[in-house]
Amino acid sequence: MRLSLIDNDASLLRIFQLGALVLACGWGIDYMLRPPRYDLYTFERLLGEALPWWGATLLTMGLMGLIGEVWVEAGRGRNHAPAIPYVCTSRNRWWPSCLAHSVLCAIYGGFAAGCYVDMLVSGYFYGARMAGGMLLLSIGHGAFAHRRHRHAS
Repeated sequence: MRLSLIDNDASLLRIFQLGALVLACGWGIDYMLRPPRYDLYTFERLLGEALPWWGATLLTMGLMGLIGEVWVEAGRGRNHAPAIPYVCTSRNRWWPSCLAHSVLCAIYGGFAAGCYVDMLVSGYFYGARMAGGMLLLSIGHGAFAHRRHRHAS
């Protein structure tokens, strides 16, 4: 009974992980579409012309993480021939997903810090939900990167 509970927890964590990567892709596309300036937070307006580049980075990291997760699952439980490069063996397929989660952790952490600074400078706390959401995403991606690196196989 305990084993099935652990498996269910791992499956739920996996759903959240994949959902966070899909969200990064969606957020990236959203930034690439160049939203109206009046709908942006101050830190987003400060990014100005670079906002589509941040969107491209979010989309790239989201896709890299999703592809990395598929690559990890494709190699799970397989024995590879010695001709396979070391970095491609099933035990070493963690790095694309880990790198993507690490970069997303840094981006969302920076965005959260920007939201909090904006609130402190402006003196109002409208938008605290955005800062909290970004901080939660940053913490989650950091945890997923740590998990993927630690459980490489």
